[in-house]
Amino acid sequence: MKNDRIEKYQAQGDIMTLYLDESGTRHPDRNPNDKLPAHGRDWFGIGGVIVRNRDSEQIKNLHRSFCNQWDIRAPLHSIDIRMKRKAFHWLNKISEDELQRFYDDLELTCPQLPVHGL
Repeated sequence: MKNDRIEKYQAQGDIMTLYLDESGTRHPDRNPNDKLPAHGRDWFGIGGVIVRNRDSEQIKNLHRSFCNQWDIRAPLHSIDIRMKRKAFHWLNKISEDELQRFYDDLELTCPQLPVHGL
């Protein structure tokens, strides 16, 4: 069975995709009297972005350009970038000027993404 309404929106490019992610402790319901985990964080959050499907190629191109510029072959996980760990451990090995350039490039790239944050 065809859905004319969906086909109309697809033809107009008005279909959107919602991407969600969570962050924080794996046990948000822990007893507050218990000792904090080794990392010391005790919070949980959820957020995401809404993307117009017609903007997907522009987003992929911006992402690809940034990653190619910095020779990144891993997902851009904020926690790993901030903590300079896992695929971003190399950030510990570059000069402060180069590190600042990386953060500046990231900060300039993100607002160019045609997404709506939640």
